Amino acid sequence: MGRYLPEAYEAAVARRLAALRGPVTLTVSDRHPATRFGLETCGLLDDLAQLAPGAVRVLRQATQGPAPVVHLQAETGRVSPVVFWGTPSGHTWEGLLLAVEAADGRPPAIADTEQALLSALPRAVRADIFVAPT
Repeated sequence: MGRYLPEAYEAAVARRLAALRGPVTLTVSDRHPATRFGLETCGLLDDLAQLAPGAVRVLRQATQGPAPVVHLQAETGRVSPVVFWGTPSGHTWEGLLLAVEAADGRPPAIADTEQALLSALPRAVRADIFVAPT
């Protein structure tokens, strides 16, 4: 169906997106949407939206930023704290799906040992995390 997702993977992704309670909007902000990165980002997100019509919407917005930026917002108005700079593909693809599910209100799957460590923290902690596959 799509240009960016392996066909064998599409059905599994469609099932995950069909479980969303309401639409999640992915807003792509890009200064140069006709560049390779802008086209790849929009193409990937359009493929995602086609897998679950009504569950995921893609909006495009002009910006002054140097690269495509993807923000997520649930129908409830809840804005996800997760922001993707650049095309969310490769190693960051699963992170995008998890962020869409989290924006919809699904709690993250956390192993018991990790949950015990987090529960032991004396207060909430804010963390800015940068992840790159290299």
